[in-house]
Amino acid sequence: MIQTLNNLTRNLTHQQKKWGSLAVAVLIVALFSLLTGCDSKTNQEARQRQKEQDDAMKQLTHQSNGTVRKPGQSGFKGY
Repeated sequence: MIQTLNNLTRNLTHQQKKWGSLAVAVLIVALFSLLTGCDSKTNQEARQRQKEQDDAMKQLTHQSNGTVRKPGQSGFKGY
């Protein structure tokens, strides 16, 4: 098996070996990301939930005139 692999790689040009190494590296990274759960559905849902919470906090703390409320400020304006 190893001798067959050596014979195969011996006949490849430098450019082919370089592209082959790149392909193997990409496959290793893809396999690693699948095994570790990168961008899994749970992570996507958590990011979406955090974004919604951040948007709600921004909406809560901004007044209609664009100013940001200070802690303890009610936002009520008397006329």
